[in-house]
Amino acid sequence: MSACNPFPLHKLAHYDLADLEKLLKALRQDIKLTVEFIGFTGERWPASQKLIQRKRVPLE
Repeated sequence: MSACNPFPLHKLAHYDLADLEKLLKALRQDIKLTVEFIGFTGERWPASQKLIQRKRVPLE
């Protein structure tokens, strides 16, 4: 049995970056959460204006 068994914590049928930013903020208040974003190089969160992904990764 693997110690790390990823599974979805939440699913959004329709979302935009603002909705995703709000959801992640709420989840991070309750649990320690690590999220790796791929395909968001140079994009910024709408509310905080923080970079979502700094460097392009080999998977892109």
